[in-house]
Amino acid sequence: IEDMAVPSHTTDDIHAFIKPFETYVNGNWDQIVTSDAFRQAVNVDAYLNGNYKPGDVFNPGQIMDELARVSSKYPNEEALYDTGIDPTTGEPIPILNKDKLLRNVDALIPLAIKYTAGYIDSIYENMNKSSNSGSLSKKRKVMLASLESDILTLAQLIGSGTGAGVCTPPPPEPSSPANDHPDERFDVSDEFYWEQELHVSDYDLTNLYMRTAIKKGYIGVWYKKRFMDILMDARTKYANAPQNIKDAVEAEFQSVGKKLESQSGANYWEGAPDIALFANGYYKPSISLMLKFGEPVSFEKTDFDPQIVKDRPVLLIPSGGLYGLKGSSFLKNSLDEYVKNGGTLVAFAQQHGADWDLLPVPVDPVSGQREAVSGYGYQEDQNCQFNSVYIDTYHPMLAGLGQTASIGVDGYFTSYPKNGTVLLRRTANGQPAMLMYPYGKGYVIATTLYTDFASAHSQANQAEINFVQNIISWAKKPVDIPEIRPGQTVNLNIELKNLVDADAASVKFMVLGPRRNIISEQTVSNAVSAGQTATIPFSYASASGSELGVYHVDYALLDASGNIIQPQAETDSGGA
Repeated sequence: IEDMAVPSHTTDDIHAFIKPFETYVNGNWDQIVTSDAFRQAVNVDAYLNGNYKPGDVFNPGQIMDELARVSSKYPNEEALYDTGIDPTTGEPIPILNKDKLLRNVDALIPLAIKYTAGYIDSIYENMNKSSNSGSLSKKRKVMLASLESDILTLAQLIGSGTGAGVCTPPPPEPSSPANDHPDERFDVSDEFYWEQELHVSDYDLTNLYMRTAIKKGYIGVWYKKRFMDILMDARTKYANAPQNIKDAVEAEFQSVGKKLESQSGANYWEGAPDIALFANGYYKPSISLMLKFGEPVSFEKTDFDPQIVKDRPVLLIPSGGLYGLKGSSFLKNSLDEYVKNGGTLVAFAQQHGADWDLLPVPVDPVSGQREAVSGYGYQEDQNCQFNSVYIDTYHPMLAGLGQTASIGVDGYFTSYPKNGTVLLRRTANGQPAMLMYPYGKGYVIATTLYTDFASAHSQANQAEINFVQNIISWAKKPVDIPEIRPGQTVNLNIELKNLVDADAASVKFMVLGPRRNIISEQTVSNAVSAGQTATIPFSYASASGSELGVYHVDYALLDASGNIIQPQAETDSGGA
């Protein structure tokens, strides 16, 4: 509400530098609230003699609109300046007209406070509907008098240039069907959940989403980062810079702001993650594990839309994620539709073998029966971690493992589709611990690994974590990838696109190892015009001691001066 008392905010004047009205209120608050003019305008009687309350307490937008209509008639920040002459250069320069500024302050600050008080008063009235009108008037007047100092302090938000939002969250989701851990998911947007529950800031979240967002063409994430970077620099690095420098920064800020605004209708945020995480069971440890890989996720509930496969090619079921849901035909159909349309479902260990019945499986053409996956869950069978599994059938996902490996697996499979391939078996009994089979246009990768839970409890070794990362890497684009031995060279053709409105003079390639760390960088002089798609040959010579696993090649676009104009983006190129 109080933000609407700043004229520049009501005219969509988004600005990098703090403008004089806000600056003055920030620096002179004590003088403002102790002045005679202020005290005459801000008191209980002056409030009661006006009309500052909304018609509907549940719609604060009414008050915001009304205050905005008033403040928009006052001069905005640029109109507070007169034109003067720089005595040194003789050039015209802006000079702040303090009389105009103070007229804004004297008129708008009291209004900000009284409209805010009106909303508080409306809430108070709504809470006391049963009181008679006479006693209510007395109560309200006493309340306003006792809270007057508190109401005044609220107006300090004006100086910061940020207003407090009003949010009515939806009712909480029922308890997780897993019911075996204390963590329950809020039914809210992914962005809110990242920030409020996982304490990932908006800025860090933007960086986390960047690699996959650019890969998919969601350039708005890059504009958002640039917007935040310029704003931060303007208010720190360039706060006291010469005016010509400020003007250049402001111009860039406005330019990026317009580009970001043009993306407002695009699904550049929700569509950025490749991984859809089924938010049930031990999903929080799975989030932590994905963060170690630098993989953003979206959070999906039992009523998820299978059409998310268009943007999120991998659906990850965490340990215990299917518990309590075996009778859900709705979930079974949704999982079936997701995989059938090209998604890869990756499932970790489940509590009971019966939980695996939810997985999509083919139907035997002769008997007409489902070729169901079944076995024992982690509550029905436990296993030692040391040398727990051995490779049955080699696959690039297993590139980082030896013939045997020490991986946390509990439970095993006893039946699975005829077209299934057993990748890992338990050394204890020879039973499958990881299998994969195609279904429709997609794949199902079922495992008895509990790496997500183990990682959160310091029980997972690095080889196991790398292995899960290899699974995710392959699942994102389940096709044959080139395989080389340490010391050999891999030759790739990297497809890339210039999404920005500036021409690139060169391409910077980054080779990421199995742990997603950059192990090599190469810059190639190759012009890529704005909007152009290019295929560029790339070679990487591995070292004789290279770590085994799935490698990635990322790229960034640079201008003629070597500045990044499009940030590091993931490609679907990789080598095992």
